[in-house]
Amino acid sequence: MKTILLATALIFFQQSLSAQIPTELLDKVFKAQRNLKTISYRLNRQDTLVTGDNRTVSGQAKIQVNAADKVFGFSYWGRRDGVNRETVYDGKSVLDVNHGNKTYQLTKSPVMFAPSLGQPGGQMIYTDLIRLDTTTVTAYDVTEDSKNYYLTMHFPDKKELDLAKRYKKLTIDKILMLPVGIKNHQETLGKVQDLTYIISDIHINDPLYAYDFSAQRFPGDYLPAAASAYAPSPLLLKPAPLFELTSFDNKSVNLKALEGKVVLLDFWEVWCSPCIGSMPKVDSLYKMYRDKGLEVYGIVNDVRQVESSKLFLQKRKVEFPSLIGSQAIEKDYFVNGIPYYILIDKKGVIAFMSYGYTDKLEEAIRKLM
Repeated sequence: MKTILLATALIFFQQSLSAQIPTELLDKVFKAQRNLKTISYRLNRQDTLVTGDNRTVSGQAKIQVNAADKVFGFSYWGRRDGVNRETVYDGKSVLDVNHGNKTYQLTKSPVMFAPSLGQPGGQMIYTDLIRLDTTTVTAYDVTEDSKNYYLTMHFPDKKELDLAKRYKKLTIDKILMLPVGIKNHQETLGKVQDLTYIISDIHINDPLYAYDFSAQRFPGDYLPAAASAYAPSPLLLKPAPLFELTSFDNKSVNLKALEGKVVLLDFWEVWCSPCIGSMPKVDSLYKMYRDKGLEVYGIVNDVRQVESSKLFLQKRKVEFPSLIGSQAIEKDYFVNGIPYYILIDKKGVIAFMSYGYTDKLEEAIRKLM
């Protein structure tokens, strides 16, 4: 009986420890991160995506801490193996250098700074290494071996985004007291996403391995790219390319037949968190202005995810219809990022375009009503 009671007490004690905030461990990590000025490393990344795809990439990154930076808290340079491009963010702009065709693209729009982590070089950036955010953690689990601590941080579900079972499992090096690996897990619509980062060849506060953000970042004979991957200007104030697509409920939608109405196109995907996050705002615009002549159509180009997209819209009770996209509409509308909003006036001319949701969208709608 005593043995049983002792075992029960031990289990309870271990569970209590796992539920407590590991203050001493976190304090050591935060201190190590505060002492960072520069860090260089190699990254191996393995992604299991909700689309069912698996991706393995690797590369290099150099980071310079900048506490005044409001986007990341640092500037970065990144280059992915096997891709002849590099990405540089200096706090004021994002530079994408393509050594393959000797061009560069400079983006100064702040709305595009965070999405730069989706570019090949940006994929090498591991933000938890520099700034670990624990503000929304609901529970912790800690284990260790001779080399590392293993800290699992559990996060609340995001019902509005259909994200569940969210956690991060960090591998914290006992010498560096920095997270040198992480598994970022979540599930949506019954599908699993795991993003796993492992870093090596780490150089901390070593000038020999620091990136010089004041130096010229590409050879002098490189030319500006013809257009940014995120620049909507080629279509702005021009007639919208015509299309005929099928809706999720199997109805044909022809843009030509919508002349005389204001049309908002919302390019989105079910695996795109910013798309899902802004969808209630778009649906609200639809409800507010549809009686005044506004038509809203979501467009999903990842045809593999149409059924999951239908399920999502049903669960969220989104009222505006969505269409099944095509390669042609991706090309015609320069869809190089999402969420992507295109507003077409009553004459069929594109009046407003935006990558990412902005309150200026409603202003533009009101002007066209």
